Amino acid sequence: MNRFMSTMFAMVMVAGCQTQETTPAHETFTLVSADARSNIDKIEYGTTSEPIRVGAFSYSWLQFDAKAGDNVDVLVHTTNGRAVAFLIDADGGNIGNCDSDGRSRDAHLTAPIAADGTYYIAFRDRSYNRATFTVTLKGHGLYDCTSDRDCVAVQRVECCPHGYKDAVNANETEAYKETRACAQNPRPFCTLNWIDDTRVAQCDRAVNKCVMVEIEKIVCGGFANFHNCPEGYLCQSEGPGADRFGKCVAVSN
Repeated sequence: MNRFMSTMFAMVMVAGCQTQETTPAHETFTLVSADARSNIDKIEYGTTSEPIRVGAFSYSWLQFDAKAGDNVDVLVHTTNGRAVAFLIDADGGNIGNCDSDGRSRDAHLTAPIAADGTYYIAFRDRSYNRATFTVTLKGHGLYDCTSDRDCVAVQRVECCPHGYKDAVNANETEAYKETRACAQNPRPFCTLNWIDDTRVAQCDRAVNKCVMVEIEKIVCGGFANFHNCPEGYLCQSEGPGADRFGKCVAVSN
């Protein structure tokens, strides 16, 4: 496990966890060179790191990739210290930090992700003593799914809407709207061209992401990759065998 050691002056910390609305440059990140950043070990959503030993007056780091709209949950656990953790973007901006309180040795923080990119978890002992930590990273995004039931089609949010739809997780529709809100000021002049987007939302189980699919391309029926047809369509089976798949055919009036 890579460790990056830098002697630092003590910082005044407020107990508890917070998410920063602004992203001031964070002094810990400036002490790690660009070359060193590329060697920081990666952690994936839904995993816990191996134990990481951090020396006195030192930080350690992990990095992960995230998408705009993801909500991340970081738990830095220790049994022989008191954890302090920071969530930092690629520019050194402090997205959130957490200082263990008197009830727990751990540091636990959650934060929304505003843009696609690589993010960093920095952690140390509260008193800069030697300690051993494990880091657990959880995350879920706007487009995550495990079945078609998780996905809904919503009007695409953009500065000039044209009728196109996006497939998002059914529980993340408000987060989607907030993430994609038009930031142009003044708002642009938009034409009135409108598209009748008849595609439907499905879960692409190969990558567990919600996607928009044209009705004629829906693979329905079968057992291995079952999808339902939308209202007004029936599944017409094709191919031999018990696990027969088909295509969606419009019901005639």
